[in-house]
Amino acid sequence: MKGLRKGVSLVARRSVSGAVFERSVIVLIDYAEDRGATGLVVNKPTPLRVAELVGPMGALKGRDDVVWIAGPMQPEVAWILHIRDDVDTSGSLVRDGLLLGGDVTLLANLARSVKEDPAPGSFRFMRGYSGWAKGQLEAEIDEGSWNLVDLLPETIFGTPADALWDDAMARSELPFPLPPRTLSQFKLN
Repeated sequence: MKGLRKGVSLVARRSVSGAVFERSVIVLIDYAEDRGATGLVVNKPTPLRVAELVGPMGALKGRDDVVWIAGPMQPEVAWILHIRDDVDTSGSLVRDGLLLGGDVTLLANLARSVKEDPAPGSFRFMRGYSGWAKGQLEAEIDEGSWNLVDLLPETIFGTPADALWDDAMARSELPFPLPPRTLSQFKLN
């Protein structure tokens, strides 16, 4: 399907319901027409703290970084989505400026190097994922469940989680791309 690729974002249409997918924005971390797609919901923080989940780790001591729900599949699987290509064990490239890892060393390196606490503007510790079998995502798009939008990492990490869906939906419905965070600066009625 035209436009589907690793790094593109899906925006749930207003008709999509369910705790995880309602008003969700998902970044595809893998896509192949012959095998399906895998994505991470990027706008669903939880009240759970990373330090509570991971346990004692010096780099996380006293930090308030939250755990994000990335999807309903395999909630025991952890991911680290981030924008820091200058840290050791940075992970794999999802798209320019957006990386994905799952190594505890990466988490420690990010926590040590990012002074902002919490650091939603640099990294997100995520659990689970969203997945589609071959042809499933294409069918859901054809049915009108998802809009496609090319969100830059600056938009994903620079827009508050509770405003990201509105921003991404507006971008997905425009006939031209907007620079990062433009819509977040305006209140829409």
